[in-house]
Amino acid sequence: MSDARSYLAKGWLPIPLVAATKPPRPTVRWKQLVELRAPFTEAFMQPWVMDPNLDTALLLEPSQLLVIDCDSPEAVKEAMSLTSEPCRNIALTNKGAHFYYRKPEACPTGRRIQCGYSQKIDVLSAGIIVAPPSRHPNGYHYKWLCQGELQEAPAWAVQYLAEVRQRSIESAGVTPEQ
Repeated sequence: MSDARSYLAKGWLPIPLVAATKPPRPTVRWKQLVELRAPFTEAFMQPWVMDPNLDTALLLEPSQLLVIDCDSPEAVKEAMSLTSEPCRNIALTNKGAHFYYRKPEACPTGRRIQCGYSQKIDVLSAGIIVAPPSRHPNGYHYKWLCQGELQEAPAWAVQYLAEVRQRSIESAGVTPEQ
């Protein structure tokens, strides 16, 4: 629970997950999650009080987070090579790492999965991300490698989300007003 409380103190919105599930299963309904826009209060800590074994996820969009999820050591190296400044918020995962950034205001909200040369990078600014110290079903505990001041997301990651948005607009046959 202390981790959920520390996320809350940062302005990140934690939600409880059923422990060690794949895919992650929130203990609240998705519709309730989508409707959450107000800042969380201490009442939101109640699920962890009732069951300290619950895992934790973060709601990306209301937390204004962009996470680069690298699902292999090669993807981690690729993401690091594309980014000019080392990330100050890195969580180690079962297969690689999550790089946490502040989502720029002009950045589209969305998800782009299996991108980059490795096809093992996901760029996420919507939905949820499993956060430390949650457990993977294989028993691995997500853990922070480093935590510091949140940096703005790198331009290449924002561009990946912009490309997804543009393709979505084009496939819908919608022409934005000039």
